[in-house]
Amino acid sequence: MLQLAKRLLSSKQSATAAAAAAASRSALSFSSSSSSSFSSWRRAMSSQPSLDDQQQQQQQAEEAGDAKANKSMESFAFVAEASGASVTSRDLFRKIIRAKPFTPGQRGHVKIDRSELYSGKPVKSLTVGLRQSGGRNNQGRITVWQRGGGHKRKYRLVDFKRRVFDVPAKVLRLEYDPNRSAHIALLEYEDEHSTLSYIIAPQGLQEGDVIMSTWDGEVDIRVGNAMPLSKVPIGTDIHCVELQPGRGAQLARSAGAVCRLLEKNAKPGFALVRIASKESRYIPLTCMATIGQVSNPLHKLRKLGKAGRKRWLGRRPTVRGVAMNPVDHPHGGGEGKTSGGRPSVALHNQSFNPSINQSIHHQSINQRRHHLDCRSRRGAFTPRVCARARSRGTRSWWCVVVAPAASANKLFSGSVLYSITIFVIKK
Repeated sequence: MLQLAKRLLSSKQSATAAAAAAASRSALSFSSSSSSSFSSWRRAMSSQPSLDDQQQQQQQAEEAGDAKANKSMESFAFVAEASGASVTSRDLFRKIIRAKPFTPGQRGHVKIDRSELYSGKPVKSLTVGLRQSGGRNNQGRITVWQRGGGHKRKYRLVDFKRRVFDVPAKVLRLEYDPNRSAHIALLEYEDEHSTLSYIIAPQGLQEGDVIMSTWDGEVDIRVGNAMPLSKVPIGTDIHCVELQPGRGAQLARSAGAVCRLLEKNAKPGFALVRIASKESRYIPLTCMATIGQVSNPLHKLRKLGKAGRKRWLGRRPTVRGVAMNPVDHPHGGGEGKTSGGRPSVALHNQSFNPSINQSIHHQSINQRRHHLDCRSRRGAFTPRVCARARSRGTRSWWCVVVAPAASANKLFSGSVLYSITIFVIKK
């Protein structure tokens, strides 16, 4: 019993001694860590600059940032004002109007808000009458199908050349143009006559802005300003681009269209421009271009909702060729429901489409036999009625003159006709 008590006492004393040793070690480590952290704090405070030094460093950083921004601006010249980025995407999509479906025509109807546009009549001196053709040419024949009707329009004379140089022009208002998908802007030049002019309105242009066109002067890179491609910085978004100097804008004129200047003088005297189709073209540096993107970029999101709105635009219904009779279309005819039975008759798929009064010389019969219908061998001057002319009701005849290369006496050498010459005879 006495021995058991001695063992318990000895174990208790050893546990107390171990706890005291652990406490002493922890205290020693805390004191060392606290001293090290205090010393590191003192070193940091001693190395920290004063308030004046901090302000000076901040100012230097801002100057460096400004210099870097200016350098990137000069290299890319893509400011928010020039690209229309001041108008956020949320502001744009707020212009999309979806009507409540009170009628079937309104159920799928999506239109674009045009409340900011001028609602009055256009300037009379800048408009001319527009006669509707109905898809007919000067002979009264239908050359473009599905055309006719529609609302009466007046054509607005738009300045695509921008040849009034170094004269500031104030934007009086933005207008709707029924002849194009983009909006137009009415300008008043600050000259002695206060000349008025219409231009394609770029995205971001507002009423009261002042824009200018220049040839060899200095002008800001901002929305609406026009200049030659030689003065446009690389990377700038442009529209209304000329293809030949002085001819007027031909590229990027529809709603939301934009081009980008990629490179200059890669080919001497030309600029490399990426157009809306992602194609890159070489354009002379003397061609004019306007900074920015064309207005009304949401035009592609609209939905007419009903067939009547299509008729208001002058578009008639489209009838499929397989639903017609053989006399009306090459795909017509057949018993029951047929799906054509011959290749496409689109113009870009036709290998031979001669017009009236056109002469074709030295065409290979192997390529043209099915078009000329010269399979009978009755003579060299056998007249053949043109299929297209006969269907139109005219009295034009095809006179086929055969001139074989092998022999002048024989029309054929074996079974191959070498060359032909075609003339048109009208009664």
